[in-house]
Amino acid sequence: MATSRESASDYENSNDPSDYTACDSEFLAIKSECPVIKSEFSKSSLSIGASDDVDGCGAAWLSVWGQVVDREVDDCPAQFHFNARPGPPDVPGADAAPVEYFLTLLGDAFVDNLVQATNQYGDDRVRQLAGSVRGLPSNSRFHKWRHTTVAEMRAFLALTINMGLIRKSTIPSYWDDKYYSQSTPMFSRTFTKDRFLLLLSTFHWREDGMESPGERSTAKWTKRVSFALLGRALLNSFILYQQRTCHQPKLDRRTFQVHIVEGLIGTFREPRVRAGGPGVCPIEARLTDPVDHLKPEKLPNGKRRDCVVCTDRNSGKRVRTSYLCATCNVALCIGQCWKDYHTRVVYKT
Repeated sequence: MATSRESASDYENSNDPSDYTACDSEFLAIKSECPVIKSEFSKSSLSIGASDDVDGCGAAWLSVWGQVVDREVDDCPAQFHFNARPGPPDVPGADAAPVEYFLTLLGDAFVDNLVQATNQYGDDRVRQLAGSVRGLPSNSRFHKWRHTTVAEMRAFLALTINMGLIRKSTIPSYWDDKYYSQSTPMFSRTFTKDRFLLLLSTFHWREDGMESPGERSTAKWTKRVSFALLGRALLNSFILYQQRTCHQPKLDRRTFQVHIVEGLIGTFREPRVRAGGPGVCPIEARLTDPVDHLKPEKLPNGKRRDCVVCTDRNSGKRVRTSYLCATCNVALCIGQCWKDYHTRVVYKT
């Protein structure tokens, strides 16, 4: 906090940025631009005597006075009177959990934007790689690409926040369990390393009206904007919590963020593919070689398997079929499921 000064020259002699308030900084900026103020507060102040006075005005002042421009009324900015209630429109109650303060400021629309833009960018990258001369590399994580959801995006944001609380040298090291004393098992319990890195590479935010993302530089720029907004929401939600919470004792800032991490993850766990289950055909093969997928084969001995398109174990929906694509080694219902799997990048809706 800046201390009061006896003279304006003290402002000029101080080199400590902490000595300036916001008003001081604004004053100094104006002072450097305006010759009158600069002259008035210089160390060699003007000495105006009676002989220098012209009609009650100092001639010395006239030597540094700038021209006064008469502006038209229409050029002046309009004056607006703010009469709305400041702050977020829906403030959580005094007994609200930390994650409620955070989500109030972050906004559902922002998370929805992240989900939609990330899905679109991921689809574009898969098409771009599959359509290139070299094709989609056999070891590419994009073979496992699927659309993200709001619940998964919240868990992804939670892990990025937690990385700021638990510092490690590299991102993959959060999944390294070679040394028990250095392991962080909550990361692997929430996401596989490949899934997290895949989301990180496609993580995207899109402003309204922005064209479809197609360049890597755009992705890097929007990542910075998104994480900057995330940081603002963390800080402002903590300030709001400190002002409104009825819980005593109040949480410190780090513990407050830990509660947000756990609240964002909730019960989310990335669905895992069971070992020994049906294979998954690479995206490049199932989309670019349609001739090999034209003839369905019937499972022997009346066996049935879950359709990979319309079965959703997370929601409890299970549809079994006796047909499969031998090329992809996946079970599919004849008709729309068969078509969607072989023509769409993301075949699950």
